[in-house]
Amino acid sequence: MSLDTPLVSVVIPVFNGAPFVAKAVESVHAQSVKDVEILVVDDGSTDGTQAVLDQLQRTHGVTWFQQDHGGPARSRNRGIDAARGTWVALLDCDDVWLPDKLEAQLDLARAQPHVGVVHSDFEVVDEQGLVLEHVRGHVNAEPLVTAFVGGHTALPSTLLIRRDILKKIGALNPALYGSEDADLSIRLY
Repeated sequence: MSLDTPLVSVVIPVFNGAPFVAKAVESVHAQSVKDVEILVVDDGSTDGTQAVLDQLQRTHGVTWFQQDHGGPARSRNRGIDAARGTWVALLDCDDVWLPDKLEAQLDLARAQPHVGVVHSDFEVVDEQGLVLEHVRGHVNAEPLVTAFVGGHTALPSTLLIRRDILKKIGALNPALYGSEDADLSIRLY
């Protein structure tokens, strides 16, 4: 990771995610792109998550913040505010990335410099790693069609967004608990 401006800031909100967050962080550390800062925001966990984050700070260079419980939008906003990277990637604490996820997205962004947001397909897997579903990203010029008529908005953990775009569209809305990610995706279109 560069000492100045990292290429990518990864924002991981966590609430009672002690059993999962280390795997999420390890999947970031395993990326082929190494110029990455990892920002974890603990949203008032009561399950020992702070001890896990202390360990991840020592072993993986994670920067983490503690706040009172306020929901995923508030946690993501705190991480985005602290982000220094040119790009911001969101990762839920119970998700993991394949090792070339960031590289593939950055290659696409470099090939098309006008692009400010890149998302990807994803797989839903069970605890044993069995793929339950493969969800493909839909391309549609009309975001409301994508969001509400049989399509899906991008899963937060697939998003790679230029930080200047995030600043322009504004923060995630904590009042939309449970649909703040859909609102963000629609505003990104």
